[in-house]
Amino acid sequence: MPDIHLAFRFRVNLHHSDRGEGLDQDGIGRDIDHIRTILQDLDTLNTEGIPVQATWSIESHNTLGQLIPKHAPDLLESWQRRVTQNRDEVEAVHWNHGLISAMNQQEFLKSLEWGQSNAEDSGIANLFHRWAPVLRPPEGFLTSAHIPLYVEAGISGLSFPQSDDLMDSLESEGPEVETGLIPHYLKDLHTGKKLLYLPSFGPQDIARHMGLKHWIRSLLKKQGEMAQVLVIDADVTDRFWKGYGTLGALNPSAGGLAPLIRSIADLEGVHFSTPWTAMQKIPAAKTLCLRTDHGEGRNQDYCSWCEKRENTRLWTGIAKSRLLDSWRTTLLGDSLPPGSEALEEAALKARLVALDSRYYGPSSPHLHQKQLTEGEKLTHLAYEQSSRALAVAQDNAPEAPCPIRSADELLPPVLSEKGEWSLPTIESPNRRRVPGEAPAFVRVMDQQRTLISGRTLFTLETDGRMSLENQGHHYINPRSSRPSLRYGGKEVNFTLKDFLPPMVVSEGLTRMSQSMEAKLPGGPTVQWDGAFYMGDDQPWVLCDVHVRYPRTECKERNPQKSRRLMRTWDKRWQELRPLELGIIPQETGEKGYSLWNKDAFGYLNHHSPLNTHRGCWNTHLSLPWLALSKNNRGLLLGTTPQWESNFACAPLRYTGKRSDDLKINPFGVYHSKKLSNSFNGNADQHQESGAPSYNGEEQRIVVLLIPYEGEQPPEQYTKILDEFAAPSWTGSIPWGNQTIPPSKNNGTEEPEPLPPGTIPLYAKTG
Repeated sequence: MPDIHLAFRFRVNLHHSDRGEGLDQDGIGRDIDHIRTILQDLDTLNTEGIPVQATWSIESHNTLGQLIPKHAPDLLESWQRRVTQNRDEVEAVHWNHGLISAMNQQEFLKSLEWGQSNAEDSGIANLFHRWAPVLRPPEGFLTSAHIPLYVEAGISGLSFPQSDDLMDSLESEGPEVETGLIPHYLKDLHTGKKLLYLPSFGPQDIARHMGLKHWIRSLLKKQGEMAQVLVIDADVTDRFWKGYGTLGALNPSAGGLAPLIRSIADLEGVHFSTPWTAMQKIPAAKTLCLRTDHGEGRNQDYCSWCEKRENTRLWTGIAKSRLLDSWRTTLLGDSLPPGSEALEEAALKARLVALDSRYYGPSSPHLHQKQLTEGEKLTHLAYEQSSRALAVAQDNAPEAPCPIRSADELLPPVLSEKGEWSLPTIESPNRRRVPGEAPAFVRVMDQQRTLISGRTLFTLETDGRMSLENQGHHYINPRSSRPSLRYGGKEVNFTLKDFLPPMVVSEGLTRMSQSMEAKLPGGPTVQWDGAFYMGDDQPWVLCDVHVRYPRTECKERNPQKSRRLMRTWDKRWQELRPLELGIIPQETGEKGYSLWNKDAFGYLNHHSPLNTHRGCWNTHLSLPWLALSKNNRGLLLGTTPQWESNFACAPLRYTGKRSDDLKINPFGVYHSKKLSNSFNGNADQHQESGAPSYNGEEQRIVVLLIPYEGEQPPEQYTKILDEFAAPSWTGSIPWGNQTIPPSKNNGTEEPEPLPPGTIPLYAKTG
C-alpha cells in the first residue's frame, strides 16, 4: 500500500497588524507561549519514540533579527538543536514577510536574498547549518512573474494552502487528478520556467473531515498507487495547536498538538516527513498555470490588505519613493556620485521594512495604532532617503531641458508644481484651445454637462451619474455609475450642491466640475468634489475626486478587540463607493469579461474575473493599470503615485443577476461575508469592512479612463497609462512640499509624532 507522508508546518512571525509587541496575550507573549508549548510537545513525542518532524517558516528581519534574541533566545536555541538533530527543518523565507506581489523586481530579489543571509546575521543561512529550498509565500501572495525569480534565487519549490472550501484559483495544463495531496509544477506562462508546488491544509480541513485520524483513514481506503503527502499548516498562534479545551476529550484532533499526533502515530502507511522531503520523493502529477494574482485562498483576496484608509496612505509613500528613485536613475544612469549609493541602499531597506505585511493587514477595520505610527515613520524615512539621493543626483547632473513632445503622440496629463493638471508641451502647427476660448461640444449633446475629445464623450448628471461613450458605444453604464455609500444598513446617494460647466483651464485641457453632498442618517454629510478633464485630441478622461467624510460617533461593541488594536471605530460605515463604475453592459456574444493587468514586474496578465460565489472581491493588482473587456470593447483604468496610490485599488462586484452588474470601485470599499479560514477568531479579522477607517478622513482619487476597441488593450493606450504612473522627470517634484493632513486618530491613545523634519509625502487635497 502506498505511503502517506504527513508533515506539520508552523508559521512564525512575531509582528502583527492587530497587536503590539508587549509580552502579554495582547502582544507577542501569546506567540512565545505557543512556540514553547509546541517545542515541548515535539520533544516529548520524540522521547516517546514517535518520529514526528516539524517544519518552520520563520520571518527573518523582525522575528529572528530582533524579537526572539531580545525576548526569547531559548526558542532559537531549541530550533537550532532540533535542526542539528535532523528532527526539524527550516524553510527559505522572505526577509520582511512583505507584500511580495506588489514589490518591484529589485525589492523582491533583495528581500529573498536577505531572508537567507544579511548583515544583521538574521537570515536562515546565518543561523542554521541547513535549510530547505522550499518557500511559503508570505500570506500566500504570488504572481506568475515570481516563478522565474524564485528559480534564479535557488528556490526549488513553493508550498501554500489549498483548502477544500477555499480552493485557490490555479488552472491545470495537464490531466486532472482526484486529489491535491501530491506535488505539482507551477509554470510561468511568460518564460516557461517551472517550480515544484505542494498544497497544504489547515485546521478547518481537519474539522471538516471529522478529525485527522478519520481523514487519513479515508485517504488510505480510496488511495491509488501513488504516494501522497498531507501538509498541516497553520500559524503558531492558532489555538488549534494548544487545543479547544473540553472538545479535546471528544476528539483528539481538538486536543492540541500532542494528542493529535498520538492519535495517528500507529496508523499503518503513515510516515512523518517534511514538505521538502516529500517533494523530492513523489513525482509531480501535473502542471498548473498561475493566471491570477494569488492571495491565500479563493476568498482571501487583497481587500483587507489594501482597502483601509491607512493602507493607501502608507503605500503612497512607498510609490513616491520609487518614483524619486526612477528619476535619480534618469539623471545619472548607473553612475552613483559619492554619498548617493548609501542613500539609495537606505531607501531600499526602508521600503522593504515598510512593505512588511503587518503595516497593511489583515487586521480590519484598522491597524494597531502603534503599528500604524511605525509604518508611517518608515514610509516617511523611505521617501526622505530617496529625496536626498535625488538631490545629490541633481547636483551632479546637467540641467534637463523642458521636453517638447510630438503633436501626433497620445499623452497623459501632467501635474505642475502647484498641483494643477495640464497637457505636455507639444510641437504642432495646430494651436490648442487656451483659457478663455470655448471648449469643444456636440450640438445634439448637453453642452453644459458633456466633455468631448474626438469621438469620446463624457457626461456628468446632477445626481453624479456618469456616462462614457466612444463612437456611439457605452463603456460605462450610466444607470450604475455614480458615487454612493452604505451607512447603518442604508443606501446613501449624493445630491447636487454646485456645478461648473466645461471650460478650458490650460492649453488644450478642458475641465468640468461638480460638488455634491450625501446626508447620513442622523445629520452629518459627506462632501464630494469632482473635477473631470479631457485633452484636445486625447482618448482619455481624467477623474480627480476629493471626498471628505464626517466624524461620526464610534459605537464599536467589541471592547476586547478595541483594546488590542488601541482603536475605536464606527461599524455603521459599511461600504464606500466614491467613483463606482458599471463596466461595459453585456450584450449578445460568446465571450465573457476579461481582466487585463500589468504587474509590478512588467508582465501583462489576463483572466476571466467573474465569480458569482463572491459578491465582491479584489484579487488583482492594479499597478500601474488594469482593463476590463467584453465583446471586443474594453475600459482601461490607470492611477498615478503623484497623488494617492494603492497596489490593488480596484475592487469588483458581480452578482450574475443582471446584464449590467459588473462594477469596479476605484479606491472604494466593498464588503461581503467572507469564508472563514480558521477556527481561531483572531485569524478571521479580515471579515470586517475597512470602511470605518475613513471616519473623519479625506481621500483624493485620481484615475485615468480610456475606452478602447479590441479584446486586448492597445499598446498605444497602455503606454499612456505607463507614463501616467511613472511620469518623466521635468526638473522639479510636481507635488512640491504640499501635504494632506496627517491620518486622523480614531484610537484611544494619541499616536506618536512623526520624526522632526519629516518630508511631506502627499500633494494637497484642497
